[in-house]
Amino acid sequence: FKSVGKVLEEIEYLTKNFGIKEITFYDESFTANRMFVRELCSRIIEEKIDISWMCSARVDMVDPETLKLMKKAGCHQIAFGIESADETILKNINKKISLEKAVNAVKMTQEAGIEARANFMFGSPGETEETIKKTLDFALKLEPDYALFNITTPLPGTAMFEWAKENKLLKTTDWKDYDFSKHVMNLPTISSEKVMEHYRMAHKKFYLRPRYIIKRILKIRSMQDIKNNFDSFFMLSRGD
Repeated sequence: FKSVGKVLEEIEYLTKNFGIKEITFYDESFTANRMFVRELCSRIIEEKIDISWMCSARVDMVDPETLKLMKKAGCHQIAFGIESADETILKNINKKISLEKAVNAVKMTQEAGIEARANFMFGSPGETEETIKKTLDFALKLEPDYALFNITTPLPGTAMFEWAKENKLLKTTDWKDYDFSKHVMNLPTISSEKVMEHYRMAHKKFYLRPRYIIKRILKIRSMQDIKNNFDSFFMLSRGD
């Protein structure tokens, strides 16, 4: 871990020298060390650093007190990796979370005034059409502010890659295809064509709901918000 002082030094360098107003902490478990997070947020508040920021966290590593402090310090969005709504698949990918904790984390985050983004994956070991539909249904009921659907990708060096390699399930080792938008495994439980079919439709099913669209319209506060929503709608309509 970097020290709180070092992180603040880097943030101030960006704000003072380049006028940066928005940053993202690319740490998959930003809140794992909650004492660090609380100290960092307290210093940002005390030193009146004008910055807006996002981060990622595990659903079992947030609490109301820390979330409120993060909001006060400029945090406006947290991404949670939920991956699947099927308990067997969560076990297969060694996720070690519960859906109950996922629901609670999203609720706590939104109650703190921070937007919650839920990340999901299609095409994990054990995936079927039924489990994909189960995950999408869960995402719709969860009502996060944003949902991101990716394709499970067995990156080299991971246990999943070794498992896929040993079982001769890898479709390719052309690394440019390992971009989380292509299914590179031949799973015995579902075809790659079916995985991609659900992947292409998932974002549309989530974002083009009248309920969601009305919710986004009510949150518009600036011309930039209008532009962002229009651009997103245009891309979804084209199927990008």
